[in-house]
Amino acid sequence: MGHQLAEHLSLTDRLMRSHRRVLVLDDDPTGSQTAAGVPIATDFSPESIEWALREATPTAFVLTNARALDENTARELTRSIAQTASTVADRLGLQLSLISRSDSTLRGHFPVDVDVLTEVSAAGTPHALVLCPAYPAAGRITRHGRHLVRSGPGWVPVGETTYARDATFGFSASTLPDWVQERSHGRWAATDITIISVTDIRHGPEHISRLIGATASTLDPTPVCVDAETEADLDVIAAALERCEKDGIRTIVRCGPSLARARGGLPHSNRISPEHLRAALDPTTGPHGLVVAGSHVDLTTTQLRHLDDLTTVELSTADVVDAATRDAAIDRAVTECVSALALSDVVLRTSRDVAVGVDEDDSLSIAATVAQALSTASSAVVAATPPRWVVAKGGITSADVITKVLRLHRAKVLGPILDGIVPVWVAESASGPLCVVFPGNVGGPQSLREVVTVLRELN
Repeated sequence: MGHQLAEHLSLTDRLMRSHRRVLVLDDDPTGSQTAAGVPIATDFSPESIEWALREATPTAFVLTNARALDENTARELTRSIAQTASTVADRLGLQLSLISRSDSTLRGHFPVDVDVLTEVSAAGTPHALVLCPAYPAAGRITRHGRHLVRSGPGWVPVGETTYARDATFGFSASTLPDWVQERSHGRWAATDITIISVTDIRHGPEHISRLIGATASTLDPTPVCVDAETEADLDVIAAALERCEKDGIRTIVRCGPSLARARGGLPHSNRISPEHLRAALDPTTGPHGLVVAGSHVDLTTTQLRHLDDLTTVELSTADVVDAATRDAAIDRAVTECVSALALSDVVLRTSRDVAVGVDEDDSLSIAATVAQALSTASSAVVAATPPRWVVAKGGITSADVITKVLRLHRAKVLGPILDGIVPVWVAESASGPLCVVFPGNVGGPQSLREVVTVLRELN
């Protein structure tokens, strides 16, 4: 443990001494799950990005929410943010290492996100593209190139899970090389992709950096897929990536939350204490809390069942998809929530049925309509009766709660309320409700209940 800590601290020190900042472009708000004390910009102005880079020690996040956008919009937004960040970094005399943080169960705009970062940050220089979605704290690991998801006492290949049947980002492959071939529509052949195994990782950062460096190219490097089963594995990978940068190889990284933490020189985060949470409460808010749930994954539905002692208000998916009934459905939900919050904690959730379109873009459009209705209702509720805390359940829901409901343009992560999977955000000004970002697909059946219990006991 002492050796791992020393290595970790040396990475932090090297980043700071080299005037390097790691900027994580997060395609939904859940990428800070393993972090503590990091700044997050949720708007894309030069001023907010400069604030984040100045606050970073040495890591900052920018919430793009690109996973909720269509591919073309996501491409242009990512390009704009990366270009702005590069300009700001040049003015501050900083070097940037860019990370595309996305879903640990492989849903998202790939390879679009990394293509844009390569164009902006690595033109004309040797660069390597590294793929490492492992997220051990949430039960996602990669072994011999096969990405696995914990299910009970065992492991299930990701291509056999419900995540692979996502209406927008679905796939069939379970090995990372096959997934890359599938998602890139054959641009990269699985047989050409290098796998860096756990056995390789045991040989240390220098060995890993050589393997990554061997794939570097000034044109279109073939992705390197990296195994990881523990947080210690990810610390080794992070150190190897920094060695590559020192040797003049720019690294473009696509990863889950764990490598984003490690690459940025952040320590392993401890669960935030009730005392720390209590000190962060805004006394001007109301006495009760609000859970906003838009995620439809089976795990979220199971977790919601364990909040049966909270008042539940349901926003019908069928009603909000239909323009003729949308406004009335939203108004009804707002009225019920405001009335209930005067007396108790409340769950505002979408109905559990999922409306699917005729294709990926249509499904994404329907999901956006439902998400907009939920955020409209939540905004009206919070404006009428500010809650003491808000738990946002689901990635897209969290992004909307942060940016549209609570309007946290600049925020900091206090730390995880559940170990390594559920972070608590607070506004830069330290005003307003605590915001708990709870991804849809993490934890166990009782995890949401556990979070709500901690928050209710803060009063």
